[in-house]
Amino acid sequence: MKSGKVVETSLGMGKTTDGTQLINGKVQVVLDDGKKLLCSPEKVKIVGFWHKRFG
Repeated sequence: MKSGKVVETSLGMGKTTDGTQLINGKVQVVLDDGKKLLCSPEKVKIVGFWHKRFG
């Protein structure tokens, strides 16, 4: 099972995955357009949660 948080960044909406390790103190975010970026946790606003049961 995968799950995580829906977040808002300065570049748009994206998702994080629970259990992913910080990279140099930053969170990996996958934006809705598929781009991946690293954000400081202070600059990410959690707006929801997501959960994928199968697949």
